[in-house]
Amino acid sequence: MPARLLTTHVEAHLDELESLLSLRAAAAAGRHWTLPRVLEVDERIAAHVAALQLFGAALPSVIAPFIPEHPLAIAFIHDGSRPVAPAACAMSELGEQAQLATAENAATIAAALWALPPSTEAHEALADLGRPADVPPLIVRFSEENVHHALSAGNAFTVLTGCRCDGQQRVVLPPIDGSAPDVFEREFLDQAWLPDAALAAAHWQRLRPTLEQASRINRGYIVDDATAEAHPGLDRRAVVAAAARFRRVAPP
Repeated sequence: MPARLLTTHVEAHLDELESLLSLRAAAAAGRHWTLPRVLEVDERIAAHVAALQLFGAALPSVIAPFIPEHPLAIAFIHDGSRPVAPAACAMSELGEQAQLATAENAATIAAALWALPPSTEAHEALADLGRPADVPPLIVRFSEENVHHALSAGNAFTVLTGCRCDGQQRVVLPPIDGSAPDVFEREFLDQAWLPDAALAAAHWQRLRPTLEQASRINRGYIVDDATAEAHPGLDRRAVVAAAARFRRVAPP
């Protein structure tokens, strides 16, 4: 391949790869990316990497002149990386899917949420799903070392069952961004009671015979269909969601 054509060929792939990797990073941080779009970007990244890898052992020397203009793309190639798994950006999408869930796909969404690391957003999405099956594992999350995650698991439990299960341990909440507060800021940090797993388990044991076969629960009520509007004390969001998404479950 003539030198000029070779340069153009390599640079074209690196240009595209640099752009696509930036898009992929935006997908991981954003809420407006659907899984099909993410997979399309991943496939395009993989195609450009594969095209460059046809140079085989000569690839490092071929791409070396382009390092200043394409640092992200070349670092990606040198690291032997592959497109980031969809789970990296799945949380934003799964949160949206949880709000639009049907009785048929709720289990699939829940499985994807449990496969991700613990997070406040994942626990909120599990609360939106309203699945009784998620209550016991949420109780296990009360023991998370990250107090924000433990508290959000407790909040999700409350949304599902209607029971606040505050324990006796009061904690200072560190900044959610993980930064270290200075002496002045520490005086104004919020505090909260950590949820008590034993209280929660006892409450769920009382509710379980009634609720465990429901498709969706909220505040201790079964909200499988629009009759949720008759229940007092539900989250308004949950009532609207139930009316919009769930069909009445016929008795066996």
